[in-house]
Amino acid sequence: MISEYDAFGPWVYEIDEEHPIPKLFVPYVTDDPGRILMVKVPRQIDRQDATPDMDLYDYVIGVDSDYLSIYARTEGTRIVRSIKVEYNDVVAVSIKNVLLASEIVFMLDTGDTVHVPFNRLSFELMEKVVEAIRTRCDHKVVELPDPVDPIKESDLKDTTFANKFADFKASAPNARLGTLQTHIFMPPIFIPASLSMYNDTELMIIEKPVDYDPITSKYGYKITYIALSNLKAVEIKESREYDRLYEVKFKLRNDKQNIKINISTADQVAFYKEVFNADVKKGKRKR
Repeated sequence: MISEYDAFGPWVYEIDEEHPIPKLFVPYVTDDPGRILMVKVPRQIDRQDATPDMDLYDYVIGVDSDYLSIYARTEGTRIVRSIKVEYNDVVAVSIKNVLLASEIVFMLDTGDTVHVPFNRLSFELMEKVVEAIRTRCDHKVVELPDPVDPIKESDLKDTTFANKFADFKASAPNARLGTLQTHIFMPPIFIPASLSMYNDTELMIIEKPVDYDPITSKYGYKITYIALSNLKAVEIKESREYDRLYEVKFKLRNDKQNIKINISTADQVAFYKEVFNADVKKGKRKR
C-alpha cells in the first residue's frame, strides 16, 4: 500500500489495495458488493506544495451496480459532501479533455451540477468512469426520423470527429451523424467546431477547441452525453446581432439545466427541426 503523500501527483487513481480510499473520506464511503469502479481525484496543487499532513484528494467517485456516489472535500475544511443518485437521475454528463483544465461535469435530476476537475494525464481512466456511468443510465428507446439531407462520414475531415464517430458506431446500434459545425472566430464571437451524433437512445455532442486558447485548447475537446429520454425539448434562437448565427438549447428533463451550442447554417437548423422537432424563434436584428 502506497501512502497518500508518496503517491500524490497529478494522477487520478483507481482505488484498490495499492491505492486505498483517502483517510479523510473513509468515514463517508460505504462499502458495496456491487461496486464496479471507484477512483480518487487529487487536489489541484503542485507536488512541491504537498505535505504529509495535508488532505490531498478532493473527490472520490464510486460507480456501483445501482447508483453513482460522489464524495467531495469542502475547500478549507475537513468536511466531505456526499451525493448518491440512481443512474436514471443523471440527466447528462460531459467530459473535457484539455491540457490544463480537464473535468467531468455531472448534471443531476436534483438540479445539482457537479464539476470534477482533473489533470489530462488521467483522461483515459476518467473516460472509463464516464463509460461505466453511461452504460447504466436510462436506455429507453426514442424513435427519431432520419434527416432529409444527412452529413456523411466523408465530411468528417477532423481526426477527433472521425475517430469519435467510428467509436460510437462500433459500440452503438443505429449510430447516425447529426450536425457538423466548423470553427468560427470573429471577435468577440467564438464558435468551436462541433459534431452531433445520435442513435435511438442517446445524443452525443463533441466541441473543439472548447476555449479560444491555442496553447491549452488546440487539441482539446469536450463530449456531452444526453440520454434521449432526458431530453425534454430543443429550442433554437436566431442571433439578434449576427446573420446566420443560431443558439441551440437542449432542455433537460428536470427543467433546471440546459446545454447550449452555437451553429451557423440553415442546414443545421433544418436538422433539429426535422429530427428533434425543434422550436425555432427568430431574433430581431439590431440596426
